[in-house]
Amino acid sequence: MKPGATTSISLIHMLLNFISSYGINPQTICKSAGLTSNLLENMDGRVPHEKYEAVWKEALLQTGDPNLGLHFGEQIGSHGSGHILFYVTANCPDLGTALEKICRYHCLLSDGGRPQMKTDERYGYFITEHSGRDALVDRHTSEAIAVSMVKLIPHLTNQKDLQPLEVRFQHPRPGDITEHERIFHGSVRFGQVRNEIIIHRRHLRLPLCLADAELLETLESHASKMLARLYPADTLTDKVSHILGEKLRGETPDIDSLSRTLGMSTRNLQNKLKKEGTTYQKLLDQARKEIALAYLKNPDISMVEIALLLGYAEQSAFNHAFKRWTGSTPQQYRQQV
Repeated sequence: MKPGATTSISLIHMLLNFISSYGINPQTICKSAGLTSNLLENMDGRVPHEKYEAVWKEALLQTGDPNLGLHFGEQIGSHGSGHILFYVTANCPDLGTALEKICRYHCLLSDGGRPQMKTDERYGYFITEHSGRDALVDRHTSEAIAVSMVKLIPHLTNQKDLQPLEVRFQHPRPGDITEHERIFHGSVRFGQVRNEIIIHRRHLRLPLCLADAELLETLESHASKMLARLYPADTLTDKVSHILGEKLRGETPDIDSLSRTLGMSTRNLQNKLKKEGTTYQKLLDQARKEIALAYLKNPDISMVEIALLLGYAEQSAFNHAFKRWTGSTPQQYRQQV
């Protein structure tokens, strides 16, 4: 767990609401975990990750449920949540984009451990890391995340029979894995190198049934602002990258207008970026590359549209830049995804 890791009050409320279904008063859990009612009233607040772990420890003790993590994950994955992360996910164009957004914005729920999405020629890997200090809590939180994803994926794609190829956990095999086999349909392994869910790469292109591009843009803008408040950019590079990511939607902000946005002269901006080991052009290229990679996963967006959205006057200029960034053409990349 990274130093200073925190968890959102909203995630703690999700867990407490679930615990109440066992007939347990959440206030007793909170008291034992050292959480006051005043603290829990601030739904936008955060608490040290250790407090979240304390809630889990007390919940495991009071419920006596040896598979509490699995059952909590089932509830979240099957019914969703009112948190913005779930709304962003549901409005993505395809499953691959949705999983990437979960990785990007998961810290709005908790930054104790950040998930990652990786791919190779055949498979996609949704990876989570151990985030706490208690092995038992790690087991249940890892299982909760895995189950929530396994339940969420068919819900998002409207493919009810869609299951991962395999679910892997770092923790040892529990004595009774009946519930694990019921939920994961036998495709579960323990004592592995990392916690991960493995799916066919072709499934990453499955469209989402509730996708709304305009709503997604609005939701992402809000989520990005939430991230900025939570993790204020402490370098000029971070600030410039954030502005470029926001502005690259059909126009390219030139360095002069970007300087005015930051309240400094163009020369001052150039000098400060140089001291941080970068340039405006490098940051612009990086922002364009990241956005292009996301757009290319959506077959409904043409190459010409992508070029225009990135601020290129001609598709040929976009093709040349993309090959410089990745070594392949946009068309070749799209065929491989």
